[in-house]
Amino acid sequence: MRHFFIFLCVFLVSFSASAQRKRKTETTENKPVTEIKSKTPEPDSLYTTIFRTGMKYGDYQVAANALYHLMALNPQNESLKDSLVLLYNGMGSSVQAVLIAREILQKNSNNLPVLNALAESEQRLGLLKESLAAYETLYDKNQRLYDLYQVGVVSLEMQDYNDAQNNFKKALEFEPDFELAQNNLQILVAEMNKQKKTDTNNSKSPGNK
Repeated sequence: MRHFFIFLCVFLVSFSASAQRKRKTETTENKPVTEIKSKTPEPDSLYTTIFRTGMKYGDYQVAANALYHLMALNPQNESLKDSLVLLYNGMGSSVQAVLIAREILQKNSNNLPVLNALAESEQRLGLLKESLAAYETLYDKNQRLYDLYQVGVVSLEMQDYNDAQNNFKKALEFEPDFELAQNNLQILVAEMNKQKKTDTNNSKSPGNK
């Protein structure tokens, strides 16, 4: 989550600088000197500052509200909506993240950061089939070990033990020391053995003869 917030802060700093350069040029060309010297901040600069302050003090809802204002002021800037999805996902506001991410991906299905946020948010909401499909798409596109591991995790949550086992084993082929995959595989094998033992005992019970 920290990486998301760092990315958002870097993006907004860049966005703010660009907006301020643009507005400075417009102001210099079109406004009298007395108005140029006004201390009233431009809206873009104001809401970018609010965003950064909210992020600094961990008030992420304030930061999200600032992004909404920036989106209203700059409707052509699609990257602001991307930032909002990443922020909502980092906050754990999964419903909002899913709604906005799906809207973005309808226009650009190759937006991998947004697709990743969608997969994580759907997983938290228990939308496991949708989350699994998103992680599978991510892995197909970038062959990232994390996405392969998450395919295994979601398969395990869906009690699809064979697929989960295959994906954990595949992850360990890429990275033999991948501790999370090792631990989950051990738990999975133990669960599968327990299930086999239960099935065997049930088949031997008098009622099944």
